Amino acid sequence: MKISIIIPVYNRAKSVIRTINSVLNQSYSDFEILVIDDGSTDGIDDAMLQFDDKRVIYLKLWENKGVSAARNCGLEACSGDAICFLDSDDVFGQDYLSKMATKMKLNSAQVVACLARYTGDQVRPTELQHAKYQASIKKFSFLLRGNIFPLPCLLFNSELKVRLVFNETYKSYEDYAMLLGLHAEKIFDSYAFLPEVLVEVNDSVDGINKNYKNILTTLNDIEIYYNQMIMEDDVNAYNFARNVIGIEKRTGRNILRSRHLLTIIRYHFSLRNFLALLRAESRY
Repeated sequence: MKISIIIPVYNRAKSVIRTINSVLNQSYSDFEILVIDDGSTDGIDDAMLQFDDKRVIYLKLWENKGVSAARNCGLEACSGDAICFLDSDDVFGQDYLSKMATKMKLNSAQVVACLARYTGDQVRPTELQHAKYQASIKKFSFLLRGNIFPLPCLLFNSELKVRLVFNETYKSYEDYAMLLGLHAEKIFDSYAFLPEVLVEVNDSVDGINKNYKNILTTLNDIEIYYNQMIMEDDVNAYNFARNVIGIEKRTGRNILRSRHLLTIIRYHFSLRNFLALLRAESRY
Protein backbone atom coordinates (compact mmCIF):
# COMPACT_ATOMS: atom_id res chain seq x y z
CA MET A 1 0.00 0.00 0.00
CA LYS A 2 1.52 3.27 -1.13
CA ILE A 3 0.67 6.22 1.13
CA SER A 4 0.61 9.86 0.04
CA ILE A 5 1.49 12.41 2.74
CA ILE A 6 0.35 15.93 1.86
CA ILE A 7 2.21 18.75 3.64
CA PRO A 8 1.11 22.34 2.96
CA VAL A 9 3.63 24.96 4.07
CA TYR A 10 3.64 28.73 4.31
CA ASN A 11 6.67 30.54 5.72
CA ARG A 12 7.80 27.62 7.88
CA ALA A 13 11.05 26.74 6.15
CA LYS A 14 12.66 25.72 9.43
CA SER A 15 9.90 23.66 11.02
CA VAL A 16 8.95 21.83 7.82
CA ILE A 17 12.41 20.21 7.71
CA ARG A 18 11.65 18.39 10.97
CA THR A 19 8.20 17.49 9.65
CA ILE A 20 9.56 15.98 6.41
CA ASN A 21 12.28 14.09 8.28
CA SER A 22 9.65 12.52 10.55
CA VAL A 23 8.20 10.91 7.41
CA LEU A 24 11.52 9.94 5.84
CA ASN A 25 12.48 8.20 9.11
CA GLN A 26 9.38 5.98 9.10
CA SER A 27 9.71 2.23 9.59
CA TYR A 28 7.41 1.98 6.53
CA SER A 29 8.98 2.89 3.18
CA ASP A 30 6.22 2.79 0.54
CA PHE A 31 5.16 6.42 0.48
CA GLU A 32 5.40 9.74 -1.30
CA ILE A 33 5.65 13.15 0.36
CA LEU A 34 4.01 16.06 -1.42
CA VAL A 35 5.24 19.38 -0.02
CA ILE A 36 3.13 22.25 -1.35
CA ASP A 37 4.61 25.72 -0.87
CA ASP A 38 1.74 28.17 -0.53
CA GLY A 39 3.63 31.24 -1.77
CA SER A 40 6.25 31.38 1.00
CA THR A 41 8.79 34.20 1.21
CA ASP A 42 11.21 32.76 3.78
CA GLY A 43 13.62 30.84 1.57
CA ILE A 44 11.91 27.46 1.57
CA ASP A 45 13.37 26.66 -1.87
CA ASP A 46 16.86 26.53 -0.34
CA ALA A 47 15.61 24.43 2.58
CA MET A 48 14.12 21.85 0.22
CA LEU A 49 17.43 21.34 -1.62
CA GLN A 50 18.67 19.10 1.20
CA PHE A 51 16.12 16.39 0.41
CA ASP A 52 17.69 14.15 -2.21
CA ASP A 53 14.97 11.52 -2.16
CA LYS A 54 12.71 10.77 -5.12
CA ARG A 55 9.81 10.19 -2.71
CA VAL A 56 9.83 13.91 -1.84
CA ILE A 57 7.80 15.90 -4.38
CA TYR A 58 8.01 19.68 -4.10
CA LEU A 59 5.19 21.76 -5.61
CA LYS A 60 4.77 25.53 -5.60
CA LEU A 61 1.82 27.88 -5.63
CA TRP A 62 3.22 31.21 -6.82
CA GLU A 63 0.91 33.19 -4.58
CA ASN A 64 -0.51 32.60 -1.13
CA LYS A 65 -3.91 30.95 -1.66
CA GLY A 66 -4.44 29.39 1.77
CA VAL A 67 -4.03 25.96 3.32
CA SER A 68 -7.12 24.53 1.60
CA ALA A 69 -5.82 25.38 -1.87
CA ALA A 70 -2.42 23.89 -0.98
CA ARG A 71 -3.98 20.64 0.27
CA ASN A 72 -6.21 20.45 -2.80
CA CYS A 73 -3.13 20.85 -5.00
CA GLY A 74 -1.59 17.89 -3.18
CA LEU A 75 -4.76 15.86 -3.66
CA GLU A 76 -4.67 16.45 -7.41
CA ALA A 77 -1.04 15.38 -7.66
CA CYS A 78 -0.93 12.41 -5.28
CA SER A 79 -0.88 8.79 -6.47
CA GLY A 80 -1.06 6.72 -3.29
CA ASP A 81 -3.53 4.04 -2.24
CA ALA A 82 -4.11 5.95 0.98
CA ILE A 83 -3.84 9.65 1.85
CA CYS A 84 -2.99 11.59 4.99
CA PHE A 85 -2.36 15.25 5.76
CA LEU A 86 0.46 16.58 7.92
CA ASP A 87 0.87 20.22 8.88
CA SER A 88 4.28 21.82 8.49
CA ASP A 89 4.96 22.04 12.24
CA ASP A 90 3.65 18.57 13.23
CA VAL A 91 5.52 15.26 13.20
CA PHE A 92 4.70 11.58 12.82
CA GLY A 93 5.96 8.96 15.23
CA GLN A 94 8.30 6.45 13.61
CA ASP A 95 5.65 3.73 13.23
CA TYR A 96 2.74 5.95 12.16
CA LEU A 97 2.55 4.75 8.56
CA SER A 98 3.20 1.10 9.38
CA LYS A 99 0.56 0.85 12.09
CA MET A 100 -2.06 2.93 10.30
CA ALA A 101 -1.64 1.00 7.03
CA THR A 102 -1.87 -2.33 8.86
CA LYS A 103 -5.03 -1.21 10.65
CA MET A 104 -6.61 -0.10 7.39
CA LYS A 105 -5.84 -3.42 5.69
CA LEU A 106 -6.98 -5.62 8.59
CA ASN A 107 -10.27 -3.76 8.98
CA SER A 108 -10.88 -2.98 5.29
CA ALA A 109 -11.57 0.53 6.55
CA GLN A 110 -12.08 3.68 4.56
CA VAL A 111 -10.78 5.81 7.43
CA VAL A 112 -8.36 5.01 10.27
CA ALA A 113 -7.69 7.27 13.25
CA CYS A 114 -5.02 7.36 15.95
CA LEU A 115 -4.24 9.63 18.91
CA ALA A 116 -2.10 12.75 19.08
CA ARG A 117 0.16 14.23 21.72
CA TYR A 118 -0.11 18.01 21.87
CA THR A 119 2.77 20.43 22.26
CA GLY A 120 2.79 24.22 22.23
CA ASP A 121 0.93 26.58 24.50
CA GLN A 122 -2.68 25.42 24.37
CA VAL A 123 -4.34 23.30 27.05
CA ARG A 124 -5.83 20.10 25.68
CA PRO A 125 -7.73 17.15 27.18
CA THR A 126 -5.74 14.14 28.36
CA GLU A 127 -4.90 11.32 25.99
CA LEU A 128 -7.52 9.18 27.74
CA GLN A 129 -10.20 11.73 26.93
CA HIS A 130 -9.04 11.93 23.34
CA ALA A 131 -9.25 8.16 23.06
CA LYS A 132 -12.90 8.48 24.07
CA TYR A 133 -13.42 11.26 21.52
CA GLN A 134 -11.78 9.36 18.66
CA ALA A 135 -13.72 6.19 19.39
CA SER A 136 -16.94 8.25 19.22
CA ILE A 137 -16.35 9.73 15.78
CA LYS A 138 -19.07 7.52 14.26
CA LYS A 139 -21.66 9.53 16.18
CA PHE A 140 -22.66 12.62 14.19
CA SER A 141 -24.02 14.28 17.34
CA PHE A 142 -20.62 13.97 19.00
CA LEU A 143 -18.78 15.46 16.02
CA LEU A 144 -21.10 18.47 16.22
CA ARG A 145 -19.48 19.35 19.54
CA GLY A 146 -16.47 20.75 17.75
CA ASN A 147 -13.31 20.16 15.78
CA ILE A 148 -11.71 17.65 18.16
CA PHE A 149 -10.10 15.35 15.59
CA PRO A 150 -6.63 16.52 14.45
CA LEU A 151 -6.34 15.99 10.70
CA PRO A 152 -2.87 14.32 10.92
CA CYS A 153 -4.47 11.56 13.02
CA LEU A 154 -6.56 10.36 10.08
CA LEU A 155 -5.59 8.08 7.20
CA PHE A 156 -8.01 7.94 4.26
CA ASN A 157 -8.46 5.38 1.52
CA SER A 158 -7.63 7.09 -1.78
CA GLU A 159 -11.04 6.03 -3.11
CA LEU A 160 -12.29 9.01 -1.07
CA LYS A 161 -10.06 11.51 -2.90
CA VAL A 162 -12.89 13.50 -4.50
CA ARG A 163 -14.61 13.73 -1.12
CA LEU A 164 -11.50 15.04 0.62
CA VAL A 165 -11.46 18.31 -1.30
CA PHE A 166 -11.34 21.33 1.03
CA ASN A 167 -13.53 24.40 0.65
CA GLU A 168 -11.05 27.12 -0.34
CA THR A 169 -13.32 29.95 0.84
CA TYR A 170 -12.93 28.88 4.47
CA LYS A 171 -10.07 30.47 6.42
CA SER A 172 -10.49 28.21 9.47
CA TYR A 173 -12.21 24.90 10.32
CA GLU A 174 -11.93 23.79 6.69
CA ASP A 175 -10.92 20.34 7.95
CA TYR A 176 -13.94 20.20 10.29
CA ALA A 177 -16.29 21.04 7.41
CA MET A 178 -14.70 18.29 5.31
CA LEU A 179 -15.08 15.70 8.10
CA LEU A 180 -18.75 16.60 8.61
CA GLY A 181 -19.25 16.08 4.89
CA LEU A 182 -17.72 12.61 5.08
CA HIS A 183 -19.93 11.82 8.05
CA ALA A 184 -23.05 12.98 6.23
CA GLU A 185 -22.19 10.55 3.42
CA LYS A 186 -21.84 7.66 5.93
CA ILE A 187 -18.12 7.27 5.19
CA PHE A 188 -17.40 6.75 8.88
CA ASP A 189 -19.50 3.60 8.83
CA SER A 190 -16.24 2.06 7.56
CA TYR A 191 -13.94 3.37 10.27
CA ALA A 192 -11.22 1.86 12.47
CA PHE A 193 -9.63 3.36 15.58
CA LEU A 194 -6.06 2.75 16.74
CA PRO A 195 -5.77 3.89 20.41
CA GLU A 196 -2.08 4.77 20.21
CA VAL A 197 -0.32 8.14 20.20
CA LEU A 198 1.37 8.28 16.78
CA VAL A 199 1.37 12.02 16.01
CA GLU A 200 2.80 15.11 17.70
CA VAL A 201 0.62 18.14 17.04
CA ASN A 202 1.90 21.66 17.66
CA ASP A 203 -1.05 23.53 19.13
CA SER A 204 0.23 27.10 19.31
CA VAL A 205 -1.82 30.26 19.69
CA ASP A 206 -0.83 31.51 16.23
CA GLY A 207 -2.29 28.48 14.49
CA ILE A 208 -4.78 28.93 11.68
CA ASN A 209 -7.68 27.65 13.79
CA LYS A 210 -7.19 30.32 16.46
CA ASN A 211 -8.97 33.02 14.40
CA TYR A 212 -12.34 32.60 16.05
CA LYS A 213 -14.19 35.04 13.80
CA ASN A 214 -13.20 32.94 10.79
CA ILE A 215 -14.33 29.83 12.66
CA LEU A 216 -17.77 31.39 13.24
CA THR A 217 -18.04 32.11 9.51
CA THR A 218 -17.40 28.45 8.73
CA LEU A 219 -19.80 27.28 11.43
CA ASN A 220 -22.50 29.54 10.02
CA ASP A 221 -22.12 27.89 6.61
CA ILE A 222 -22.13 24.44 8.23
CA GLU A 223 -25.36 25.26 10.05
CA ILE A 224 -27.02 26.30 6.80
CA TYR A 225 -25.78 23.32 4.80
CA TYR A 226 -26.50 20.65 7.42
CA ASN A 227 -29.50 22.36 9.00
CA GLN A 228 -31.82 19.40 8.51
CA MET A 229 -29.39 16.93 10.10
CA ILE A 230 -28.67 19.29 12.98
CA MET A 231 -32.27 20.15 13.74
CA GLU A 232 -33.78 16.69 13.25
CA ASP A 233 -32.36 15.56 16.59
CA ASP A 234 -32.43 17.53 19.86
CA VAL A 235 -29.01 16.22 20.92
CA ASN A 236 -27.55 17.33 17.57
CA ALA A 237 -29.04 20.81 17.97
CA TYR A 238 -27.81 21.08 21.55
CA ASN A 239 -24.25 19.97 20.75
CA PHE A 240 -23.95 22.32 17.79
CA ALA A 241 -25.34 25.25 19.77
CA ARG A 242 -22.84 24.55 22.55
CA ASN A 243 -20.06 24.43 19.96
CA VAL A 244 -21.02 27.83 18.48
CA ILE A 245 -21.45 29.53 21.84
CA GLY A 246 -18.05 28.27 22.96
CA ILE A 247 -16.46 29.99 19.95
CA GLU A 248 -18.56 33.13 20.43
CA LYS A 249 -17.24 33.44 23.98
CA ARG A 250 -13.67 33.37 22.65
CA THR A 251 -14.42 36.31 20.35
CA GLY A 252 -15.65 38.35 23.30
CA ARG A 253 -19.27 38.30 22.23
CA ASN A 254 -22.04 38.59 24.81
CA ILE A 255 -23.49 35.05 24.69
CA LEU A 256 -26.71 36.31 26.28
CA ARG A 257 -27.43 37.76 22.85
CA SER A 258 -26.61 34.55 21.02
CA ARG A 259 -29.49 33.05 19.08
CA HIS A 260 -28.12 29.62 20.05
CA LEU A 261 -28.63 30.21 23.76
CA LEU A 262 -32.35 29.47 23.49
CA THR A 263 -31.56 26.01 22.06
CA ILE A 264 -29.44 25.18 25.10
CA ILE A 265 -31.99 26.55 27.58
CA ARG A 266 -34.84 24.70 25.90
CA TYR A 267 -32.85 21.49 25.96
CA HIS A 268 -31.96 21.66 29.64
CA PHE A 269 -35.51 22.47 30.67
CA SER A 270 -36.81 19.37 28.91
CA LEU A 271 -36.62 16.31 31.19
CA ARG A 272 -36.78 14.00 28.19
CA ASN A 273 -33.84 15.73 26.54
CA PHE A 274 -31.85 15.89 29.76
CA LEU A 275 -32.20 12.11 30.20
CA ALA A 276 -31.28 11.58 26.54
CA LEU A 277 -28.15 13.66 27.04
CA LEU A 278 -27.16 11.61 30.06
CA ARG A 279 -27.58 8.40 28.05
CA ALA A 280 -25.53 9.85 25.19
CA GLU A 281 -22.75 10.93 27.58
CA SER A 282 -22.62 7.45 29.11
CA ARG A 283 -22.03 5.89 25.69
CA TYR A 284 -19.00 8.07 24.82
